[in-house]
Formats: sequence, structure tokens, C-alpha cells
Amino acid sequence: MTMRSLGLSIYPGHSKFEGNAHYLDLAHKYGFSRIFMSMLEVQGSPEETKAKYKKIIEYGNKLGFQTFLDVNPAIFKQLGVSYDDLKFFADIGAAGIRLDTTFDGAIEAMLSYNPYGLIIELNMSNNVDYLNKILFLIKLIHRLFMAVTIFILNAVLAYLTTSLSLVLNASKSLAFIQPLLSQVK
Repeated sequence: MTMRSLGLSIYPGHSKFEGNAHYLDLAHKYGFSRIFMSMLEVQGSPEETKAKYKKIIEYGNKLGFQTFLDVNPAIFKQLGVSYDDLKFFADIGAAGIRLDTTFDGAIEAMLSYNPYGLIIELNMSNNVDYLNKILFLIKLIHRLFMAVTIFILNAVLAYLTTSLSLVLNASKSLAFIQPLLSQVK
């Protein structure tokens, strides 16, 4: 199944909210559902930026649009956004971010595990090896998460086994715990 949608671009640094709202109304009328919004020319404080972008994105969200913000490493630094916490973008209502330039592969992989469900898009004017590196690192991170989870589960089971053994030793009259203990081991 091919997923297709019509999209438009908004450059908040070069336009006013009223013009953008009219543009979105017209695009909605003709079946557009996706906004590409540049953040590469952000001016002002992080708070001013957040308010300006949030206003446009919320308007688009009410019309059923999904907004993807074009970002690069300089924008993260300028806005004080950490690679391991994309809350800023989630708070303004974005569906995802588009990475205008390459990071190092590991950062892109890590960004894809954000707890906000933000979609991470790549600028595919980059070479294919870049994508292969990211996909490899995503698998590696997934394995790391699984290994940590298994380690934690094993530690919990060991604790429970020890706790149940102590209870059995303390009170032989609790015969109903013995079948449980044999299942845990």
C-alpha cells in the first residue's frame, strides 16, 4: 500500500500568521494534509519561537494537517533542545521533525526512540550509506534496550526467588508457596 498525501511549505520567518491561516484554509479545501515548516531561520528566544510555531501548528492540526519541522543541529543548540528530549517539538504540536542535515547516524537512531511518538524524517539528498548506518544503529539500540530489559527481568526474578526462599525457610507451614517457587526457578 502506498501512502500519499499532498503537502505545502510554510516559512514562519518570512510570513505572518493571518496569511498562513488563509493559506492553510485554502490548502485544506483542496485536500492537502501535510505541512513542511522550516525552522532553519528561527529568530527570537526559544519562548517566542515556541509561541509563534505553536499558533500555526495548532491551527493546522484543527484542520487535520500533520506538521513536520525542518531542523538541523544548530536549531537544537539555539533552542536549547537536547537530542534525548524532544519535548519542545511535541509541546508545539508537531507530528515530527525532518533532519535537514546529517548528524552522525547514532543521533538519528536515538531520536527515533523518543517517547513522544514524533516521526523522524531524513533528508534523502544524502547518500544511501547514511541510511544504512542509521538502520544498523537502530537495530543495535533496540538490542541494547532488549538486553537491559532482560537483565532487569533476571534481577527481579532472582530477587523474587530469594524472597520466596526466605519465606519458605521462615515458615514451613506455608506449603502452598512451594509450587510457586518451583515455577519461578
